Amino acid sequence: MTTPTANAIELATPLIVKWEGFSAKPYYCSAGVLTIGFGSTFLADGTRVSASTPAIGKEEALGLLQFHLEAVYAKLQLRTTSERDAALLSFAYNLGLGALRSSTLWRLHRTGNYEPAAQEFPKWKFAGGRPLRGLLLRRIDEQQLYTSQAA
Repeated sequence: MTTPTANAIELATPLIVKWEGFSAKPYYCSAGVLTIGFGSTFLADGTRVSASTPAIGKEEALGLLQFHLEAVYAKLQLRTTSERDAALLSFAYNLGLGALRSSTLWRLHRTGNYEPAAQEFPKWKFAGGRPLRGLLLRRIDEQQLYTSQAA
C-alpha cells in the first residue's frame, strides 16, 4: 500500500527529473548555485555540493533526490491531494522552502484557496533577476499538476 507521501514523491520525481536534467558532475544552475545529479545542492550527509564533489551516477542521483523530497515533504507537512503536494514539492525543491513559505502561493494553499493558489505558479519564472522561459514552462507543468485533480 502506498502512502500519500509516497504518491506525492512518485508524482513529483518525473517532473523534477524532466526540468532539472542530470549531471554526474557538479555544475552551476541558472541561478548560479552549484548542483549535482538532478539539481541537488546538498549531499545526503548535509554537506553542500562544491566544485570538488565527486561525480555520481544516475541511481545515486535518484536516491539523493528521493532523500531530499522526503525531507521537504516532512517539513512542509503537506496533506492535500497527491497532485497538489507533488506540485508544491517540485516548486520547493527548485526554489527552496523559504521561497515557498514566504509566497502568496503558500498562503493561499494553506487557507484552502486552491484555484487562486494555482494562478501564482507562473509568477515564479525568475532566476538571477531575469525571467527564464524554462522556469515559466516548469511552473506551468507544476500548475497543471496542482490542478489535475479536483479535491
